[in-house]
Amino acid sequence: MEVLAPDRGLLEALIPVWETKCAEAGLIPGVDPQERRPVPGIEHFGAVDVPALAAAPFLRDGSATNRTSIGLLFSFEGTRIVLTGDADDRRLAASLRPRAEAEGGRLRIDALKVAHHGSAHNISNELLGLLDCGRYLISTNGKIHGHPDDIAVARILQHGGEAKDLVFNYRERAANWDLDALKEQFGYRVVEPAAPDEDGFVTVEF
Repeated sequence: MEVLAPDRGLLEALIPVWETKCAEAGLIPGVDPQERRPVPGIEHFGAVDVPALAAAPFLRDGSATNRTSIGLLFSFEGTRIVLTGDADDRRLAASLRPRAEAEGGRLRIDALKVAHHGSAHNISNELLGLLDCGRYLISTNGKIHGHPDDIAVARILQHGGEAKDLVFNYRERAANWDLDALKEQFGYRVVEPAAPDEDGFVTVEF
């Protein structure tokens, strides 16, 4: 297992706001966390313009806490998985680039846990261009921030390889992208929990 993120600079940037962020998250005894208002479910109406969404300018996640999230390259008996948490895209790309160059330009991995539940601020076309990946794991019910963002998924469809699985652990999130025309055009399958009462859990075999 190799640590990809964060680096010392990102950790040091968190120091001035550490106590404030802990209080906001309810990690200080006696301090209630800030309430977050749930967002309604998202449903697509009309065609999704994947190339246009994928070409949207990348705006880096500005959260000091997210930027210090731990990113790992996990390897076991030939299987490789990149676990990202909410890690900083630039830091991940910087760590993965030399490994990708050593393999001819793209690092072969078996799965990428898409950072920050599929936020557009945590996955760039640059990062995707460093990976040869067949599975993209998206873990979220979308209730707090409405993730995954359409832009993030579009980047995966456009730049995530010719054949790939989008693995969702909530059926409602999967339904937004389980569209035959898009699946045929961009060469992907949708994997989701087998039944509604299994939402939150999905099995992936390697």
